[in-house]
Amino acid sequence: MLGSIGVTLIMIEILLRVAIAFNLGGLRNADLFYNSLSDDNYWKYRLIWSDYEETVMRTLQPDFGWLPPTSPTNPHGIVLSDAENSKPIDTSGPAVLFYGDSYVQALTPPADAIPQQMDLLLPDENVYNLGVSGFGIGQIYLRLRQTSADFEDPTLLFGMLSFDLDRTVLNVRSAPKPRVSFDEAGQLQVANTPFNQDVEAWMADHPPRTLSFLWALINRTTNLIQSANNGSAFGHETRVDEKIAVNGQIMDHAANFAAENNQPLIFVTFYSLSEFENDSWRETFFDEMCKKHDCINTQPALTAQAQAQNRPVSDFYLADGLHLNAEGNKIVAQYIVSEMEKR
Repeated sequence: MLGSIGVTLIMIEILLRVAIAFNLGGLRNADLFYNSLSDDNYWKYRLIWSDYEETVMRTLQPDFGWLPPTSPTNPHGIVLSDAENSKPIDTSGPAVLFYGDSYVQALTPPADAIPQQMDLLLPDENVYNLGVSGFGIGQIYLRLRQTSADFEDPTLLFGMLSFDLDRTVLNVRSAPKPRVSFDEAGQLQVANTPFNQDVEAWMADHPPRTLSFLWALINRTTNLIQSANNGSAFGHETRVDEKIAVNGQIMDHAANFAAENNQPLIFVTFYSLSEFENDSWRETFFDEMCKKHDCINTQPALTAQAQAQNRPVSDFYLADGLHLNAEGNKIVAQYIVSEMEKR
């Protein structure tokens, strides 16, 4: 009996691997097997099975993994609108440097991004968009450390989408990425850098490892079913303690770094649409960290506007439910400026 069950499981495993190898039945889908928020295997298989499509779209960079396009006149890869492209980047005057991920970089045209909308409201300062799609908290911190000193009079905004917390513990997303950690003495440690920009060679040295695709499929499916009742679309949460610890250290170090360099720093927290209804450990983490660090929580701005206009908050988001549309960006930009003026 046990022998026949074993044989059956082995046959199913073989069939799964054959189907994946020949791209049958839609099984080349990393989300069927792994959680994108916690598992490198998800991103490794996603890259391999897409022939590195996402990597090709990136401008790879050895210290951060990837950046928006750079140039001699824009060495930091600041995201510029068409109007801004005609002006030189001013590093000597007062500037607001807005760091973050795609929430800051924006999926809207650059002119409608939060930093660009803030720039219209702050005529005495240049607001620069240093958002990078796909970045986690660790990458944002590393970029802030490396670039802020090039500006003589900056105010630093550290934008954080809630899911950026998860990205910190990963070694790869759309390309290999730096992984930030701290030793027992609290000293910064950065793995995976400098990256030689040959993604396929890196993958050959760090291949995905799956003992059983059948077990991975069963485990992932079970986690998704168990999490359906709590509103999570990502399955059972793993590595939460690790994420809380390292991201807390990063925020502390970022605050200390800014203070040592006499640069005002404000953390700005962003949320996906689903988080207006379903809380998670991420909101609790932000609430706790913002008790000791200067923060602007953007969620109340969108809630207040939705209530004032008798509209759903979803009106301010793109269809993905993760990024704001142009109207949402404008609301948040106005709110951040108004909060900054109170400080």
